[in-house]
Amino acid sequence: MKKTIFLLLLITALSLLSAEDFSLSGTNDLELVYKTAEDSLNTYFYNELSLSANYKKLVFGMKFLAEMPRYYSDRPIDELNPRDVEVKWDERYLTYEGEKMTLHIGTTEEFIGSGMLFRAYRDDDVDVDTRLDAALIKAETDFFRVKSLYGAYEASSYPDKYNLAGLFDVETLVVPHTKIGVTYVQNQALISNSEYDLLKIYGARIVQEWDYFDMYGEYGKSYTDKSDIEGDGYYANLNAYIGEFTITGAYKRYLNFKYDLNDVPTVNYHEETLADDVSNGEDEEGFMGELSWEHNDYSLFFSYSEAWDTHRDRQMNDFFGSLGKMFGENTITAECGYWEKVNDDLVTWRREITPTLIFDIPTDFLGYHIKTELQRIEKETQGIALEHWEPLLQTDVSYDIYSLSVIAETNLEEFGDIMDSRFFLNAEFRTTIYENTDVVLFAGAEKGGKVCRNGVCKTNKPFEGVRLELSTRF
Repeated sequence: MKKTIFLLLLITALSLLSAEDFSLSGTNDLELVYKTAEDSLNTYFYNELSLSANYKKLVFGMKFLAEMPRYYSDRPIDELNPRDVEVKWDERYLTYEGEKMTLHIGTTEEFIGSGMLFRAYRDDDVDVDTRLDAALIKAETDFFRVKSLYGAYEASSYPDKYNLAGLFDVETLVVPHTKIGVTYVQNQALISNSEYDLLKIYGARIVQEWDYFDMYGEYGKSYTDKSDIEGDGYYANLNAYIGEFTITGAYKRYLNFKYDLNDVPTVNYHEETLADDVSNGEDEEGFMGELSWEHNDYSLFFSYSEAWDTHRDRQMNDFFGSLGKMFGENTITAECGYWEKVNDDLVTWRREITPTLIFDIPTDFLGYHIKTELQRIEKETQGIALEHWEPLLQTDVSYDIYSLSVIAETNLEEFGDIMDSRFFLNAEFRTTIYENTDVVLFAGAEKGGKVCRNGVCKTNKPFEGVRLELSTRF
């Protein structure tokens, strides 16, 4: 099926090469890695080439990946082969974009509403890829929007076999300031080598937008044929705009509402799951409140949320606060993040507290961004308690198109042990060459997690070595 779609798309694109309105653009992302970890091969190569051919209202796109060797983080060193090369087409699609209608066939990313009912997407930071090989139709009038999709995706537990999915969604714009949508989704997933189970989801949503507030509400009900499991999901949020204040409230309730092609809102600032042994959407209820305020040189933000399961065996709360003050061109920001989880089933408890102080100091010649962080992690498993500190110091310096970021962090149980603790020290240099190529050079060791550098935030895995990235636009 993939080969047939690709041949049709390629023939279409080649036939347009000589047309006057034809244009070709794309990106090429190259990564060269040298790892010093003992349980890893040393040298890795990765390249991602994306091409987009445009002719009038037609768009043909494709993405090509090459890796040498193919990296498997869960395989021991003796099973890794430096000559294990993987080459594959990652995306192929053809799209017609009209004024009132869009037709799309091939690799597809799509969502409905908040993603609670349906979301097919790729996120490399968290190793999620639920894209479909699908046919998609979107049409709209002055009063209605219609969306229909049918496609397939690889069944993770059954190699070379596919699950099927389809949806139909209608949204009306008849009522002023109000959008009302209804959705039907079906997911035919393999439960054995030759047997499928059919999941059906019926959903509705409402959106209201006014000058002083906006509101979103969504409900879904699911049924499975053979496993005879019913699920439901509620999600709602409200934003009120009062002078210089923005007040936000959100609520969630999910029960057996998790499948391959949905992504339920977490309803907490740090995007944490209720517990480490369950996925979002299985069984949870919770709320979140946020307050933001800006006045002259001051900025203020608070977020607090709680969540629990049906029997209160799993509970969590989440907090984040931020206060910023500008002194001329300089800015000082104080932040504090906090979350706590209790799991009575596994007899575990965990808490993280992260106070942070940030200085942004622009000058006529250089720009400085200095961040100090002192994270406290406490956890208890089966009566055994562990706790430690993770201090971090980050300094970013920028000049014209050049920027350098240096991070030093460590783990220690007591501050008196700081000289004997292991330090993670790394530096990243970033610039642009030939106006269309971004260069990033990283060297050192990082313990993993979310890292924000030079305005770009990524979730990184633990790494030690040298990494060179080249991203070219053409």
